[in-house]
Amino acid sequence: MTRSCLSAGMRSMLAIVPCVLLLAFATPTQAQVGLGGVSPELIRQRIQASGLTPDQIRARLREAGYPPNLLDAYMGSGPISGSPPLTPDLTESLSVLNAPAVVPDGLEKYVPPPPPEQPDPDVLFGLDVFHRPTSQFQPLLTGPVPGSYKLGPGDVLVLVLTGDVEAVHTLEVTREGFVVIPQVGQLFVNTLTLDQFRSVLRDRLGRVYSGIRGGADATTRFDLSVARVRTNQVSVIGEVTRPGAYQLASVATVLNALYAAGGPTERGNFRRIEVRRQGKILATFDLYDYLLRGDTGNDIILEQGDVVFVPVHGTRAKIKGEVIRPGVYELKPGETLSDLIEAAGGFKPTAALDRVSISRIAPPDQRRPDAPSRIVVDVPLGGSQKAVPFAIEPGDVVTVFGLPGARRAVVELKGNVYSPGTYGWTPDLTLSQLIRRAGGFRPATYSGRAHIERLNPADSTRYLVHVVQLPASAEEPFPNDVALQDYDIVTIYGREEFRADRHVTIAGMVNEPGTYPFREGMTLRDLILMARGLKDGAFLDSAEVARLPHDRTDGRLASRLRVPLDSSYIFEGDSSTYRLLPGLSIPARTAPEFELEPFDHITILKQPEFELQRMVKITGEVRFPGTYALLTKDERLSELVARAGGLLPTGFPEGATLHRKRYDAGSIDIELAKVLNKPGGRGDLTLMPGDSLHIPEYNPVVRVIGEVNSPVSVQYKPGAGLDYYIANAGGYTRNADKSRVSVRYANGSAKVVSRTMVLFRSSPSPEPGSTVIVPAINPEDRTDWSSIFTSIAQITGTLGTLAAIILTR
Repeated sequence: MTRSCLSAGMRSMLAIVPCVLLLAFATPTQAQVGLGGVSPELIRQRIQASGLTPDQIRARLREAGYPPNLLDAYMGSGPISGSPPLTPDLTESLSVLNAPAVVPDGLEKYVPPPPPEQPDPDVLFGLDVFHRPTSQFQPLLTGPVPGSYKLGPGDVLVLVLTGDVEAVHTLEVTREGFVVIPQVGQLFVNTLTLDQFRSVLRDRLGRVYSGIRGGADATTRFDLSVARVRTNQVSVIGEVTRPGAYQLASVATVLNALYAAGGPTERGNFRRIEVRRQGKILATFDLYDYLLRGDTGNDIILEQGDVVFVPVHGTRAKIKGEVIRPGVYELKPGETLSDLIEAAGGFKPTAALDRVSISRIAPPDQRRPDAPSRIVVDVPLGGSQKAVPFAIEPGDVVTVFGLPGARRAVVELKGNVYSPGTYGWTPDLTLSQLIRRAGGFRPATYSGRAHIERLNPADSTRYLVHVVQLPASAEEPFPNDVALQDYDIVTIYGREEFRADRHVTIAGMVNEPGTYPFREGMTLRDLILMARGLKDGAFLDSAEVARLPHDRTDGRLASRLRVPLDSSYIFEGDSSTYRLLPGLSIPARTAPEFELEPFDHITILKQPEFELQRMVKITGEVRFPGTYALLTKDERLSELVARAGGLLPTGFPEGATLHRKRYDAGSIDIELAKVLNKPGGRGDLTLMPGDSLHIPEYNPVVRVIGEVNSPVSVQYKPGAGLDYYIANAGGYTRNADKSRVSVRYANGSAKVVSRTMVLFRSSPSPEPGSTVIVPAINPEDRTDWSSIFTSIAQITGTLGTLAAIILTR
């Protein structure tokens, strides 16, 4: 691979740079990075960012339920060898170190975004930014750096020469701050910026390679880049979550250090974070510049040995109420109420801008046992969006009040107008003006009366004001133009609101029977059209209409009418294209239109004797099994068997079964052999739609199951009784209930053993294809003779005692 990369680099500068980076950065362990797209070096960086010692890491892993040595392969600074494969446990275990979890490709888990958080007025602003799992970060050790980057020991540079000379050199800055370039010599680079070193390098390379010179006539060119930046040890102390020393990339800033240390604690100062270098305060950093405005202008780059110190906080105050971001804020010396409200995002539109209230801890000179510990100070705003510069003291609680919830100077208009809703009220507003604002009356407005619900200010109840007679149009003069008052509710009624729901109903031989709204002028033909036309088999001579009677004196509920129908009630074609089913006739177009009335109930009758084919099925040992249509309503079993070609020689009519779907009848006990011997007899049942007749194959065995010693199938023996088959099955077991033995025959019928006298019983005779079932004794039915004898003995003793008492008298 090395040879191929170098040969590619000899052809062009663009081709050589990727190869050089591959050679410079690919350690033996990293060359095997196919571990889901995550390198072991990246895991090491995350562990280093936690700032914990190896013993602390093992202790946290043990407390969280992970193996304590899970991350041992990634600790230290030597080559990573024998690292375990990346698994969800390994990558998720980084969370116990407060380090970002590394999720390899293919192991991603969808985590739904949390619901938006509402500001909590009791939470210190900015504290949660550093405590979220994804907020911590560490700059990568690889990647581009700016030209102002200062070089130092530990940096790795790549020098590429192209043109007359083709060469690649990897340059590591030594502890003394030098780099060694073949054929050029040793150069001191410590504290030089990358751009400064490029200038020095151009001069020194020009002494060795004549092609390197300024201008367009240079025949040798060079490029210098930082392949890997060094790490610096920086201390983060004071009021931070995890104080200590951290190994950070040399491009890390104050924010990087704070994120690595978990950010300031609740006691920490957010407004003045000090950066100390060589014992002196180099700079201060205000976190509010970053949190409120995203300003990182004072976020300086840290150097080796720098100390980031977070002191104890200064003045803090809480603001709540109608501000954008309520919470607890820290103020710098000299900041006032205006600064506090600005930090909270300013006033909401619903804020009442007349005053704010400040609850303040009483000054020491005013604290007495009988006096309250807090006082309330009202700060007037005068309706201004900008607060006055009022001094804030530690522990102040500022409350910004909201506007009153009740609306004023409004009236409400409801009902049959074009634009109902809430309108502004003025003292000269009248009913006619309000109706015109709403676009006027809608059609079908009830002009007889309107209502105004008026508020009684004495007790906040409402009373009704009647408006008698409205004009036909809002443009006409109002006979009673009422002057409206604040909070009036005006209701204009529409005539359709008083109209009852009127409908007609159609049932019978239509495609969509049901209830339909009644409309003036509706005819029977219209209703049948709404019901999607007539079904096949509809009686096209007349329909029955049940109508509300005009005279109810005799208790009549409905009047029955016969309405003639004709061919015009079939909508799929004209008289020349009708496709009539056999047996149907259609009257000519002679029927007059029939107008419907509300609540009419129409029944479309069925054609007498018209019915689609009734289907039955026959299966098993017949010549032509299949589905057959009944020729008449009284076709019988014997006729169906004859139409199927009769039984095959293997057919067993004694085992035939009939299953009936109609009425959920299920299996019906039939004796097909007797039926076929004497057709038309009592057992020759009339078939119904959905019947299924099955004739099984002759089965010359009897099956014995249940409580027998050897359940088996026994060959049928003509004339043999039940005991013969029980004996061939090994006889009864000790748990057999001989009194409930049953025989289930091939046709589905069953018989059980029955007693005729005390010492005699009647047993059914099995037939071919039968099953003998011997049940087990039910433990609850066993006779407890010991209890019976005990009870008899107790009764006998009691009777003897009574007899002795009687005889002694």
